[in-house]
Amino acid sequence: MTLSTDTIRILKSSLTKALDSSNSSSNDAVDDVLERLKSVAATAELLKSTGIGVAVNGIRKHPLASDAQRVAAKQLIGKWKTDVDYGAPATADAKSHTPRARSGTPREDTAKNSNGKGGVNSESKRDMKVDIPPPPARRPSSISGPSTPASASAGRSLESDNLTAAATGDTLRDKCIGFLYAALAHDTKEDGKMILEKAELLERLTFEEHGTGQPYKNRIKTLRFNLSDTHNPNLCARVLAGSLPIASLAQMDTAEMASDERKLEVEKAKKFALEEAISKNDTQAETDMFQCGKCKARRTKYYQLQTRSADEPMTTFVTCVNCGKKWKFC
Repeated sequence: MTLSTDTIRILKSSLTKALDSSNSSSNDAVDDVLERLKSVAATAELLKSTGIGVAVNGIRKHPLASDAQRVAAKQLIGKWKTDVDYGAPATADAKSHTPRARSGTPREDTAKNSNGKGGVNSESKRDMKVDIPPPPARRPSSISGPSTPASASAGRSLESDNLTAAATGDTLRDKCIGFLYAALAHDTKEDGKMILEKAELLERLTFEEHGTGQPYKNRIKTLRFNLSDTHNPNLCARVLAGSLPIASLAQMDTAEMASDERKLEVEKAKKFALEEAISKNDTQAETDMFQCGKCKARRTKYYQLQTRSADEPMTTFVTCVNCGKKWKFC
């Protein structure tokens, strides 16, 4: 049985009042309204004029609604969406308020046949055909879990290997052990228990050195990145093989953990920068403070560069003008 627009408005009002009450009779009233609304064939005009769609959808997030009522509301909303997509017929009351079609529309393109009886000619029948569009294709859900690299999600972890690390009593430390385990095991088939022992030892040494503050977090990130770096597989392989002890790894800086190719690139860059600085320094100071160790002359030129950390003294580069010998000192 199709409900009229006025009846639907009354049901909406009853639904709103029942949701705001917490007694059992109000709960039954909500169930009754939802049951009656199942017979409604929804249209876009009906939902807009009555506001019933908004009211039913509000049940899904209402704090006093039961789980069964939320499920029923979700199913009802889904049914109405399908009705609207397929162009379901309007309610009886909505039909009565439908404006008459203007002149020239298929509704008035009727013609009497040769016998004078009312009828619709074949051309009008063709015009009156309505192509019902198919329901819109559902888009794949864009909701996903925490953002993780594809390689990490496809690799090994404590959960995938059915292993459990020894509890440290600190949630952060326990998570970091899992991170280090995944980094060590990401591209190997070595025994998980052996890898877990190394991960636990590495985390413990890091904790003893830095505590659990920001330096600890930064250090764990550095270790995790370098151990799982696909461009530096030798580091992880050395750790798993035992040629690089965990105690040594815990003390290594980023430059020491870099691959041989990376170290060579850094060395070339430093050499290039030094040569550039030397070539551009055409106005070197000439002095007799330094004596050439080769020809014993004191006619020399020199310049200074900060080649080490800022708190270290500058390096002095000396060139003998007489024989061309070069040396440096700090």
